[in-house]
Order: sequence, then C-alpha cells, then structure tokens
Amino acid sequence: MLTRIRAMNYKCLKRVNQTLSNFDILVGGNGVGKSTFLDVISFLSEIVSQPRDSLANALQKRTDVFDQLLFDNTRGSFELEVDATIPPDVVKMLGWNTGFGNLNYRIEVGYLTSNRNDVGILSERLLLTHLRDSSAGTPAFSSENVGENLRSWLIISRLGPPEETTDFCWEAGEQEYSTFFSHFRLSPSTSAFANLPEDTTHFPAATWFRRFLGDSVVKPSLTPEDLRHPKFVTGTGLSNAEFNLAERIEAFRENRDDDSFDAWLRHLRIAVPDLDTITTVHERGIRSNVVLVYNDGRRVPSWLASDGTLRLIALTLIAYAMDYGIIILIEEPENCIHPLAIEIVMQSLSSMYESQVFVTTHSPAILSLAAPQNILCFSKSAEEGTMIVRGDLHPRMAAWKGTVDPGMLLASGILD
Repeated sequence: MLTRIRAMNYKCLKRVNQTLSNFDILVGGNGVGKSTFLDVISFLSEIVSQPRDSLANALQKRTDVFDQLLFDNTRGSFELEVDATIPPDVVKMLGWNTGFGNLNYRIEVGYLTSNRNDVGILSERLLLTHLRDSSAGTPAFSSENVGENLRSWLIISRLGPPEETTDFCWEAGEQEYSTFFSHFRLSPSTSAFANLPEDTTHFPAATWFRRFLGDSVVKPSLTPEDLRHPKFVTGTGLSNAEFNLAERIEAFRENRDDDSFDAWLRHLRIAVPDLDTITTVHERGIRSNVVLVYNDGRRVPSWLASDGTLRLIALTLIAYAMDYGIIILIEEPENCIHPLAIEIVMQSLSSMYESQVFVTTHSPAILSLAAPQNILCFSKSAEEGTMIVRGDLHPRMAAWKGTVDPGMLLASGILD
C-alpha cells in the first residue's frame, strides 16, 4: 500500500507531504489540485512501467511545454516521491535486511542544461526504510549494522548531469554484504527503476514495488460513451484505461464463482429493484455487448440504458470483479447517479480492503458516508499552491459526526 505522497513544484503542488490510507476521499473546489494529486501516482506508474523513454512518453501525455508542469518555472524542475509498505511475504525475502518494511522512491525531472533545451531525469533513488521511520534518513552502502541499526538502505542511486551515472545495490542475498552494479549510463528519458534487473533473489522488495506501482494503478474511463458502446480491448492488463464493461462482466462470470456474481446483482438491486440479471451478447461483429434483463422480461442493451445505471454497474463491478492489491483512481463517482444510489457505490468501493482506493468528489452525499480520517480536504492559494488537511485534523470538521449540512461544508470552504 502507498503510505505517503510528496511533491514539490509539480503543477499546483508547490510543496505537498501527505500520508495516505487504503481509502481516501479528496474534496475541495474546482482547480485546487485533487486531480493533480492523483496524477502524481499516474505519472510515477508510467515512469516505472516502461523500460525505454518512459519520461518522454509521460510528459507528452501531459503537455508540450515543460514549464506548464512547474509551479515556479524559475526553478526548472519538479520532484515526486512516494512511500509504500512492503507486504510481509516480501519482507521475509529480504533475509539480513528484514528490519526494513518500507520503500521510498523519489525522482526529480527538469531541464538538463541552463539553456533549457532538453528535459530529463536529474536524480532518482530507491530506499529501504524502517516501518517506524519513513523519513528515509541518510542512506548507507554498508553491510555493517544492517537491519535495525540502519535508518535506510540505498537500492538505486542515480545522478544527473554532469555525472550521469546509476548504481544498483543488492537488498538481499546469501551474504551480508552489498554488491554494486555501478556506473550505468542511461538515457535522460529512461528510468533507472524501470531498468532494475528482474531478480527477486537480490531485489525482492524493489521488484515487487516496480510491479505494484507500474502494473497495478487503474484509472478507468467511466464516461457514458465508453460504457455504452462496446469496443475491442487493446490489452488485458488492469492498467488499460478503457473500461470495457462487457469484457469485465464476461471475465467476472468466467473467473469467479456464481455466488460472487449473485452477490453483486443483489447489491445492485438495492438501487435497481426490478433488475433480474445482466448478461452479454455477441452481435454485429462486436465481440460482446451488455444487456440488462428486468423482472418483466424487458431486455435493455447498453446503448439504451441510462448514464446513471451504466455508471452504477461499472463502479460496483470494480469492487466485485477486479483483482486484489491494486490502486484505483476514480474521479467524481457521483456523476449521473442518484444521491440515494451513491451509497451503494461507496459501500462497494470502501470494502476493497486488499486494494487502495482514491476518490475525488463534490458530493455532500458521499461526505455523509465517510469517516473524517478518510477525507482529504484540498484548498489553494496563489502563494502556497495546494494545501491538504486530513478531515480529522481540519479545524472546521473537528466536531463533525457524519451528518453533513451542505451549507456548512460550502461555507467552510471544503467544497468551494
């Protein structure tokens, strides 16, 4: 699980250092940085998932002008950093380094020269840190006093110009000494983490984290157009942004037991009482299409179903049908959904205990269903950029008991 995000000089994030839980709801007005905060996760996922030219591809998706990604363009670079808790089974593989339980990954991206012609990776590092201390401390390349006596263990160290070298250090192995793969030279547009040797014997935690961050981030496209009209799937990975509803339902029926599918339908019927079942059909050269079957025998194909019904189906399906151990980024799930039905959606998403879910919202109905410690309140100023306060620490929510008065929330600035 990701436990902390830090960002410096990235878009509206002048300086952000925020702890995370397995279910966070991001609230605040338009343009205060909620989507940008989630984009930190997406950006890092794209960087570590491609061994070649990952930076160039990630930047191209966001802008043609690098300065537009900088809060203060006089500085010429931005930094992104993320912490994660290592699963217990992976910690056991660390051997003499089992005193560590966290990973810290940091990357700095900016202009390579003073003339600002080229952009590349200026520095990059990956650290093992203690469970009780994610501040990373001073890294060490040493076998002396390993485990509890070291605050951190440096796995990847990359320096930008003029050195332009990358060093890798074993994090585990048969002997208690560090082995170096030193002075690699990589393209400024290529991530060192993405090119870490695929070696679970000597890099068990780093290999796990690269797969987790690179392959397990899901930001599905849930627009009515995408949900209504079936398309061919271009890939099978969870990172595929196109959420093909028919494909997901078919996979759910094929890969899970009937009880799971029936449990999903029962949950949906709370909001759609006359729904009998959901099936898929093959027609008109399209691989499959969703059909809703109602108690009176009506069969409604997806292109005739309402926007809200399709989003309700898709959002609940995410919780029931997707694999465990993923990171899900969902923006404004309340769109097109009746306020009484949004509770069904939030019950589903908040029950994904083996995954990590981030939701942005402007909905008082969603806030009324959330615990304060699961709310991240966003605001922004011209001088400081985005500011984030967890709900249980917000001065205007200190006495909040879960009953939302939309007027009070709007007046407090949380929903502005």
